[in-house]
Amino acid sequence: MPIIFMLVGTMILLFIVKKIYSKNWNKKLGVTLRFQEENACEGGEAYITETIRNEKWLPVPLLHVKFQTDRACDFHQGENASVSDMTYKNDIFSLEGYSQVKRTIPFTCRKRGVYHVKQADLVTGFLFFRSIRYDKRTQDTSLVVYPSTVEMEKVEKPIKEVIWSSKKKAGLLSDPFSFAGIREYQSSDPLKAVNWKATAHTYSLMVNTYEKTAGQPVVILVNLQMPIGRKGEDLLEESIRLAVTWAEGLMEAGIPFCVLTNRDDDFDQMREESWDELNTRMAHYELKSECRSFAEWMDEDVLPHIRDDACYGVISFDELDIMRNRVLELAQLTDEVWLIRPCTPDAEKVYYPGNVHVFEWIRGL
Repeated sequence: MPIIFMLVGTMILLFIVKKIYSKNWNKKLGVTLRFQEENACEGGEAYITETIRNEKWLPVPLLHVKFQTDRACDFHQGENASVSDMTYKNDIFSLEGYSQVKRTIPFTCRKRGVYHVKQADLVTGFLFFRSIRYDKRTQDTSLVVYPSTVEMEKVEKPIKEVIWSSKKKAGLLSDPFSFAGIREYQSSDPLKAVNWKATAHTYSLMVNTYEKTAGQPVVILVNLQMPIGRKGEDLLEESIRLAVTWAEGLMEAGIPFCVLTNRDDDFDQMREESWDELNTRMAHYELKSECRSFAEWMDEDVLPHIRDDACYGVISFDELDIMRNRVLELAQLTDEVWLIRPCTPDAEKVYYPGNVHVFEWIRGL
């Protein structure tokens, strides 16, 4: 008989505890998810921090914290993560009363873009009962992932030719890559400018600087129109990387430049941007969304407003006659044009007259 009373008492006690837990588990329970950096680089590593605060006496012995972010966010070894249309993360915590748990999770940024975390879902259960409770916490954290650059040595020829032409028009024929010195790193500096030997000696991040000899401005036109019926997204991504690499070479040589695409609302050919502003703009492009055709963009915004004082470069892999005709017209208006053509190894070779300097960038080589 005493055993029966003990079992009944235990069940009543568990029922009361369950009621108290079910009603109060999510009270004064704070969840904060934050990317540690404001920006990162494609292919690089970044971190997200989870901070869980239990500001009440009642412990939370089992808590699942779930969130989703961009599918290009690759958590190391796939720990507690799954990928479909998004990357879904599920971490487990156990909190005592009046306690805090903080975790920093590394991941790799597989693609450029803007990664968001907008909500954290909370799931808990109660021991001995098949009772699941849900709640959510609004989050507001994002990470801008800059496009990576390609190896400068592989595109050095067209970059140097444009710089030489720019300086020739300006009457300045000094070495476009003349070394000036070393200084401490600033947020606007590209990572490729870091001098690792000097950094190791000084224990402070140092960068190479180059002579700031001005030349004629260079306008880089990038065609980011998705071809109909073709899977060209990889080549469009390569076009963005090439544009950033070209801009980096011009910046190091002290040449003013602007990068324009047919996905921009602002087509000002006098645009001036910092390195961070350019990369942030490039990171935001959604290539699967519609944009203006290359022909319409050239006819309405580029060709009628050609700058007499500028050199022009074009990055485009689509070799339709429509595009070819616009490039030829641009060359007539500006005397010469540099065309970088991202393409696959099996792409047909294209031919232009001598004032269109064509450089083929074979993806994957």
